[in-house]
Amino acid sequence: MKKPLLFAWLVLLVMLVPAALHAEDTAVAQEPQLSLEASLSGDDANPVLTVRLTNIGEVPVIVDKELVFMLSICPMRTEDKKRIPAFEPVDFIRFPEVSEVESRLSFLNPGEKMERLVRLREGYENFFVLFDTTPDDPDMGPKPLFQCSGALDRISKRSGQTEVIVTYNTSHFFVDYVVENVENVDAVQLYRDKIHLSVAVPYEFTGETYSDPKTE
Repeated sequence: MKKPLLFAWLVLLVMLVPAALHAEDTAVAQEPQLSLEASLSGDDANPVLTVRLTNIGEVPVIVDKELVFMLSICPMRTEDKKRIPAFEPVDFIRFPEVSEVESRLSFLNPGEKMERLVRLREGYENFFVLFDTTPDDPDMGPKPLFQCSGALDRISKRSGQTEVIVTYNTSHFFVDYVVENVENVDAVQLYRDKIHLSVAVPYEFTGETYSDPKTE
């Protein structure tokens, strides 16, 4: 009786291993996959940065319709072999209310792309969501879990050897903020794996498009 029983276990194992591998392949295929591209046009008086985000995966990904949330634009200059910021704040701006954040979230379906044009000499939006770890004030009551702020930035007139760093990052702080405040959205919908894409665009008006190296 032992041999038939052993044979039955071997047959079951042979059946389960391919099924497990298929499930693992399916899980990998279901991870979001985006590509990030950026190019510079115009001239030094009116430099225009074009940012393009494309869903190259097989599942929809939640994005900001205006491609501001989760996108960072940071001109950097090399000076005396040191990297220093090459942008200046124009103004601080109000972080949108939860209802506006909710209205701006949308699905980017497989094969779809979206673009944002950024005039670097004018004020462009950069938003930040920070996790508040400071203790509550007994006199003021509990503090909000998330501190949200925004800024209007522009590239410095003194550019020098400059490149514009464009980063798309599904920061867990932003994910936590959305999951905490926006109805009918959970972390699985917003992202299944952390997405971090970065492109460095030389401050030269060649019209060349630069892509995140991980997507090429």
